Amino acid sequence: LRDAKRLAGIADECRVWENVSDENALRALRLAAELEYPPALRTLGLMTMDGKGAPPDPGEGRRLLDMAITKGDHRALVSLGNRLIDGRGLPESTAEGLAILENAIAGDVREAVFALGARLVFGDGIDRDSKRGVALLEQAAEAGDDRAMWVLGIVLFSDQFIEKDPGQGELWLTRAAEAGHESAMVQLGMRLLDGDDVVADITAGKRWLEEACQQGSTVAMTMLAQRLFEGAGLPRDPAAAYQLLVRAAETGDEQAMRILAVRLIEGDGVPQDQQVG
Repeated sequence: LRDAKRLAGIADECRVWENVSDENALRALRLAAELEYPPALRTLGLMTMDGKGAPPDPGEGRRLLDMAITKGDHRALVSLGNRLIDGRGLPESTAEGLAILENAIAGDVREAVFALGARLVFGDGIDRDSKRGVALLEQAAEAGDDRAMWVLGIVLFSDQFIEKDPGQGELWLTRAAEAGHESAMVQLGMRLLDGDDVVADITAGKRWLEEACQQGSTVAMTMLAQRLFEGAGLPRDPAAAYQLLVRAAETGDEQAMRILAVRLIEGDGVPQDQQVG
């Protein structure tokens, strides 16, 4: 088991599901799967379905996922249910996928509570039942799932799904942000800056955006940079804004690169440099 964990750790560290050209990481993942380590079975199963590292093989991918599930891997169970509903990497079978998620919830699998709750709220691949969906999301959120907290925040700021409740929406976004959810930090920060269905608080809004930037959110970097360039809700600070855009662009973020290019070409808030732009 120790060897399997070590091998799977090598694959995870290299993010093998994204860097399929890394032969050493792929080899480590396959060896961990041969040792029947559940997380490695799950990861390799999903990659096999998607044709990452080898031609797509839905049958083999399903076999690996089933092995992981047999060994108690809850994430593999939820992944299988979701993929059957979406028809992603496997033939679509909404009824089977839904039954898997329902059975997982009956077995107290927290990951399934969030997955089905979100699908029910938005009608994602299954019939919408926003009331039950919100109840499931609240169950997952109370158990500490920051994704559920974030989705509840989104839903409760809108009147498209259930009765709008901005106070509860702010509460859940705040809890998600405090739990480290980047998107919640960004959305809460923007709402606080603008006073959008919340009491405006420029200091807190900027702090949440800066926290998201520190975690590597290029969305936060780009949004905060735009505010600092324009002085929209914040004092103008072109130098800080430029540095944020550069950071986001260096990660390959296309929106940040486009905005930075235009500003450099036009000399808008930065020294003009048409060649670099």
